[in-house]
Amino acid sequence: MASTETYSTWWLLLLRGILSFAFGVLALIQPLAALAALVALFGAWALIDGAAAIALWLSGWRSWQLALIGVVGILTAAITLFRPELTAIGLYAAIAAWSLARGALEIALAIKLRRTIEGEVWLLFGGIFSILFGVLMIALPMAGVLVLAWLIATYAMIVGVLLIALSLRLRQVGRPAPIAPMPIGTPHAV
Repeated sequence: MASTETYSTWWLLLLRGILSFAFGVLALIQPLAALAALVALFGAWALIDGAAAIALWLSGWRSWQLALIGVVGILTAAITLFRPELTAIGLYAAIAAWSLARGALEIALAIKLRRTIEGEVWLLFGGIFSILFGVLMIALPMAGVLVLAWLIATYAMIVGVLLIALSLRLRQVGRPAPIAPMPIGTPHAV
């Protein structure tokens, strides 16, 4: 059985999902924005996502996979934000590596979560999609900034929706079952 903290922190997953989806929408609306802005926006997303994963880990989700997702996100953000001179190919490599690492760790965490919540698949789907995204990034290294923006936007929106779905599932599972009222005239135990 999962701890109360696992269910009570559903809102952190919701926050991660909303931020991921919002980042995707912004990247889709402004695909031709300067590469520096895209680098900064991606770095901010990776930092917030990594910090939220660490916050989940500190709040009771004692899973090394989640802690490592947080560390990988924060390190990716640091590299992205403090080395803005990275070329588009360098950004491609950082995003692809982050996506592959995140996907593998999310799949491992999803397997662990399925032991607690029967039939739960949202995090597994997110991990699979993260790996597919990373492979696609590696397969298309010369696609250009516009395609990069579209790929990142699509990836962020899909992962955002999957995290939102997981958070809502955890919120639902974590609620106590309602107590049915006793019918009138039923004798009460003393």
